[in-house]
Amino acid sequence: MTGNGPASPIQRDIIIQIPMHFYKNNNIFGRMAGLCAVLIILCTGCFATLLWGGDTAPVPGNRPHYLRIQVLSKQVRLLRQGLISSLAFRFPAGTDMRREGGSGPPGEVRGLSFRMSGGRIHGVSENGAPCGEGLWIITGGSEQEWTVSVSGEVRRYPLPLTMKIDGDSAVFIVRERLERFALDSARAEYGPVTEEQHEALQALRVLIAGRALQALQTPHHGDAEFCDLTHCQVYRGRIGGCSGGGDALQWVPDIAGLSFPFLFHSRCGGNTFDGRVFGSDPAGLTAVEDWCSPLGRYLCRGKDSSWRRILRARELASLIIPGQSGAAAQAQDLRFDRDAVNVTVVMNGKDHVLAPEDFRLKINRVKGWNFIRSNNYRVTPCSDEGEQAFCFEGQGMGHGAGFCQHGALALAAAGYSWYDILKHYYPGIRCVPYTDASGYPPGLSWAVFSLRTGNVLHISHRSFSNRTVPPGSVFKLLVSLYCMTQRPDIIRDYRYHCYGRHRRNETVPDCWLQRGHGSIGFTEALACSCNSYFGSLSRHIDRGHFQKWTNSFLERLGIGARCAVPPGDRSFARLLGGLDFSMRFRIEDFMRLLRLVSDVPVEDRMILAVRESISTDMRNELREALFRVVREGTASAGRSDEQKKLLYNQKKCDNNGPGDISVAVFGKTATVMDGTNRACSYGIFIGGTGAVGVMVLLRDGNGHRAAQYGMSLLREYGPEQ
Repeated sequence: MTGNGPASPIQRDIIIQIPMHFYKNNNIFGRMAGLCAVLIILCTGCFATLLWGGDTAPVPGNRPHYLRIQVLSKQVRLLRQGLISSLAFRFPAGTDMRREGGSGPPGEVRGLSFRMSGGRIHGVSENGAPCGEGLWIITGGSEQEWTVSVSGEVRRYPLPLTMKIDGDSAVFIVRERLERFALDSARAEYGPVTEEQHEALQALRVLIAGRALQALQTPHHGDAEFCDLTHCQVYRGRIGGCSGGGDALQWVPDIAGLSFPFLFHSRCGGNTFDGRVFGSDPAGLTAVEDWCSPLGRYLCRGKDSSWRRILRARELASLIIPGQSGAAAQAQDLRFDRDAVNVTVVMNGKDHVLAPEDFRLKINRVKGWNFIRSNNYRVTPCSDEGEQAFCFEGQGMGHGAGFCQHGALALAAAGYSWYDILKHYYPGIRCVPYTDASGYPPGLSWAVFSLRTGNVLHISHRSFSNRTVPPGSVFKLLVSLYCMTQRPDIIRDYRYHCYGRHRRNETVPDCWLQRGHGSIGFTEALACSCNSYFGSLSRHIDRGHFQKWTNSFLERLGIGARCAVPPGDRSFARLLGGLDFSMRFRIEDFMRLLRLVSDVPVEDRMILAVRESISTDMRNELREALFRVVREGTASAGRSDEQKKLLYNQKKCDNNGPGDISVAVFGKTATVMDGTNRACSYGIFIGGTGAVGVMVLLRDGNGHRAAQYGMSLLREYGPEQ
C-alpha cells in the first residue's frame, strides 16, 4: 500500500499497530515485510481503508492552566527532626504578607525565617515581626519569584505563596502554570540534557502534564494537587539554564476514560511491567519490550544497568515478617514468577505472595533504597558464608512500569520525536490539543531545507536528522533512475495494465488501489505510485545488474544505504514496487535524492556529477512525473476538495506562476511500516518548490496525508530568499 492514494472518510480513522518482537533477529524489517503486507492488504481489502494520520482530537475546551504544589516537604520534615536549623525565604520588593481572616492592611515582607523551638515551628520576618500559627498569604507582582537556599542550592518559586503554620507542622503551597510545572518537573527528574536528548525531556514533560490533569480531578494533598516528594512528583521550583524543553506545551495526554496512571522510572533494563507489578488490575498499564528494531538493540540494558545482590534466607524472613523466631525465622524458598508478576516467599511451609514492588520496598526500607535496584531480576538459591541465601541478578533501576527515562534518551538521540517516545512506552496513549494554537499533529516530524546547499532551514526537532526510515515508494525513484540510465526503452515504450488487487500474475504485487490503474506508462505509474507497474519490471530487469548499479549509484550520491536484492522473483518484484522495508535511509539521504532530481543548481560535486550522468531528456521526464505526483497523483488533493482548485489548477501549473509557490511543487510520497518495539504506518513526503525542499514523516499516516502537511510547510516557510 505504498501507493498512498487519497483516503476516504472511513479510511482516515484506521490505525494499525503490530508488535515487533517477532522480527528483531536477522533482517529486522525484511522478516516482517511479508506479514505486514498481508495484514495491510487484509485490512484495506475488508474495510476499504488506507492509513490516515496521527491523533485527531476535539477542539480544546476550558483546560485548567494552573496547579497548586506543596513545596519544601522534605525540608520541613528535616526541620522537625532537627537535621537542619532553619529555613530562610527571600522575597522581591513590593511583596505583601497578610494573615487570612486577619484585620488591618497587609504588610510588606522581604524575608522570613522558620525554626523549631519547644516542639513548635516559629516564623519571624526580617523586621522581627512574628509569623505565628494560622494561614498566611504572600503576594507580589505578576511572574515574581521568591527564593530559598536548600543544601547550598538556591531554589526559585512563583508567587503567590500560601503558608499554613500549625504547631509542629508547616505547609507551603505555590501556584504555578501547568505547562511550566511540567517542564520544571521534567528538568528536575532528568537534570541537564543535550539538544539531541531534547525530545526525551519533552516526552516526560507531556507525561507529567497528563499526571497533573489527572491530579486536578482528584487532588492528592487536599489544598494541593501535588507535593514535591518522589512518591508524588519531584519539583525543585523553577529551573533555568537547561537546554531544550522551553517551547510552549501544545499537546497533552487525553485523560478521558483512561484507567492507567502516567508512571515513569529511571531504567527498565529491557522490559517494562504492567500494573501487576504493584498488585493492581492487569488491564491498566501495558508491559512493553524496550527493544528498538531499527537500532537492533535494547535501549536500557548493558553493564551500567546490571546489578547483583545476595540476601541471606534468615534475614529475608525477618524483613518479610518482622519478629520471626524459631524454625519460621528462615525463608525456605523464594520465587519470582515473571509471567504472573508476583514474588512468593516460602516460610515454614507457607507461601507469602507479594507484588514485586511491595516485596522490593519491604527489603529496601531496611537494606537501603538501592539494594534491590529494580523489579527486573532473576533470583536463584545460593550460599553466603555457609548460610542459605538467594542471589538477585537484575537490570535497571526503579519500579519498571510505564515510561523509562534512560530508554527515552536513547530514542531521542536516534531521532525519534517526543510522540514516538510516548507511543513506545504507552502504546494506547492519545494526545489532544492543550491550546487552540497546537498547530501540526503530534505525530508529524519534518525538515525544511535548501535544495541548493542542503542546509536545514527549519526542523521539527534537532535530532530528527539522526532518524532512519525505510524509503518505501521513494525507492521507485531509484528504479526510475536505473531505467533512465540503463533501460531508456522502458521509459519510452513499456506499458502495463494494472488490475489492482485482482492480479493475473502471482509474481507481480497487488497495487494499493483496489480497482487498479488500468493501462499506464512510466510517467503515470510514478505519479500514481503504481506498485504493480514497478513490480512488473522484475520481468525485464536483470536482478544482479540492478543491485550492482543501485549500490554504485547510492555510493556516488553519498548515500550510505545499500540494496540487498532478496532471492526469488516475487521478492524482487516487491523490492521494485517499494514494498521491501529492509533498507533504511537517513533523513539526509531523502534530502540528497530530492536535490538530485530537482533542477536547482546545487553546491555539491557528488550530486552534480550524478545529475550530469543522466540525460537532459530523461531528467525532464522524471521532473514531469514528480510534478504530476502533486497535480493529479498520490500527493494531490481530492477531486471534491476546493484546495485542489485553488492550488493545483492545471493552467497555473502550466504557466508556473511565481506568485503562488504551491502550484510549482514537485515530490514523491510513500507509506511504510516502521516503528520501535511495534510496527505502525508512517507517511513520507519529499518535495520542493523554488529552491526549498521538505522532508515529512507522519506517524499513523500515509503518504497522501504527509504530502498535505509538506505543502503546508512549504507555503509557511516559502521559497528560499
